[in-house]
Amino acid sequence: MPFTVGFVPAGWHADGLLHTEPGLAARRYEGPRPEDQLTVQVWDTRISGGAADAGQMVRRRLAGDVWVSVTGSPPAAVLDQVLRSVAPGDTQRLTFPFRLGWVPDGHRVIGATSGARHWLATGSGGARRADPPLLDAVLLLDRGRGDPANFTGMSVGVSTEDELWQDRGVRPNGTILGRPSRYTEERGVAELHVFDLDGMHVLVTASGTDRATLERIVRELRLVGDPRRPADWTDRPLG
Repeated sequence: MPFTVGFVPAGWHADGLLHTEPGLAARRYEGPRPEDQLTVQVWDTRISGGAADAGQMVRRRLAGDVWVSVTGSPPAAVLDQVLRSVAPGDTQRLTFPFRLGWVPDGHRVIGATSGARHWLATGSGGARRADPPLLDAVLLLDRGRGDPANFTGMSVGVSTEDELWQDRGVRPNGTILGRPSRYTEERGVAELHVFDLDGMHVLVTASGTDRATLERIVRELRLVGDPRRPADWTDRPLG
């Protein structure tokens, strides 16, 4: 669902997180304060249910069966200005700092997120500024119906190491590839953190699988040339 946004309010960060799933794409922008949020969402009504009614929202038909909505904390007049600036087209590819060399049989990509985060939640319930911005990319893979709302698969995420998880009380309990790691299982969900792998944090989460599977995913994951440089990221994260 390619689209461009021609207007972002002054003082807001234009390099937000881009998310895609079947029939839907969304770009989330952050403002000068941690509570400032702005989301532009485009969806095809033949494939996706589209935007949920949450808070202030303006929307319009973009083309044919494709609609666009804008939600967030700015005044309604600003949301409307953002809405009117949205047009079909693609100016930013979804890119990743890694390639997956192996995924379990039957899994397929159903969604992805990539971009920069300027505010991070802390373990105390507050927020702190990420300086430099935290770079983050996630692939969602599913073996079921492919419905992100009924997720039965796994997510693989890689972000710049920023001690974000340590701030939230996550501590290593093992090692993998010579790096500190943390593996846990709770209510059928397995989670593997790998700390500071070439300056990146790796997090693999999966339902209905075992430790060996998650460790194989990590062992066969390959980071791009310099994963801390978005210019080196790839738009082909599989294979």
